[in-house]
Amino acid sequence: MILREKNLCGLCWLAVLGGVTACSDTTCPTDIPRTAALHISGQKLSVEIAATPSERSCGLAFRQNLPGNQGMLFVYPDVGIREFWMKNTRIPLDLAYLAETGRVAEIYQMSPSDPEQRYRSGHSIAFALEVNRGWFEAHDVNIGDTITIQIPESVEIR
Repeated sequence: MILREKNLCGLCWLAVLGGVTACSDTTCPTDIPRTAALHISGQKLSVEIAATPSERSCGLAFRQNLPGNQGMLFVYPDVGIREFWMKNTRIPLDLAYLAETGRVAEIYQMSPSDPEQRYRSGHSIAFALEVNRGWFEAHDVNIGDTITIQIPESVEIR
């Protein structure tokens, strides 16, 4: 279920776009000022929101760590096939592709030791969610579960 809020919350992101794009150490921010709260399997997760092409392209690249109950939500202006990779990403991550409804369509474990591996969605998706490796398993999040997504109205999705 996707909700819009008037107030800002928390957000987080990693490396992706509809296609694959690289970014340099000098052009990728280490935090994004917009955040949102997600609710899944009785857990609250604070995420940075990557809603522009440059934010989605850089994602979590060049970061040294990601706090425990935080992640990055990639928000797209349309529904489509997406592809992620780990170039310049140093943190082992889990990736969930989400339908427009917030339903988890696919989950992948991504490793910085294989930066060229591509993680292509097998479904058309509207969102992607990255969290620390093992977070989904530790919180019993599975394919078919629904994440409640609350995106602040102030977030412009491009």
